Amino acid sequence: MNAFFLHLPDGTPTKWSMCSECRGVAAPGNFDVSQKCCTCYDCGGILAKDERVPYAEGNVRSLYHRECELKRRAKREAEMLDRSELVPNYAGPVYFEGGHGSLGDSYFADIDELAEYLDDGPDEDRPEFVFCCEEFPFKAPNIERLIESACDEMDEDVAYERLDGIRELQAACEAFRKANESVTCWSVDYKHKVAVPPRKEGA
Repeated sequence: MNAFFLHLPDGTPTKWSMCSECRGVAAPGNFDVSQKCCTCYDCGGILAKDERVPYAEGNVRSLYHRECELKRRAKREAEMLDRSELVPNYAGPVYFEGGHGSLGDSYFADIDELAEYLDDGPDEDRPEFVFCCEEFPFKAPNIERLIESACDEMDEDVAYERLDGIRELQAACEAFRKANESVTCWSVDYKHKVAVPPRKEGA
């Protein structure tokens, strides 16, 4: 990567440096930042312009080519799968990155749904194991936090005991919880895995 130190108008060298690709400037002591700027931290190649995110936009700069990032993530996931505990007879949702199941992107209702999905793809894309998932059921709103938020801009002497309608608020929150108790969210559980069934004959 072509990085260089900046000079004053009279030619005096400074310790400030610049990336020759995007013209980004680094403060003294950060010449290595200029050298790595606009390059992939994995392979060292120059990042395409559409892979760079300018600092001026307030975003985090891309550090890897998309392909390099996918390879890094795949390697990291494989390492986590090796360390995770195998769960026999697991019947819950599973996570397979890049797939699309009935629970959304990368999430499948169970291992059988994933196996059927994988039956339509090539053998080399069929993993031996995938991660289990953790369930996060819908929770009722926290009444104390609701009241604290409502009284946030009021005088400090407005106490919980001085407010009316607390019992009605509790009943409303409980009714709200019951009305949404079927709503469940799932998150990947990197500590547990389940084996993927082999491809069915004729699939």
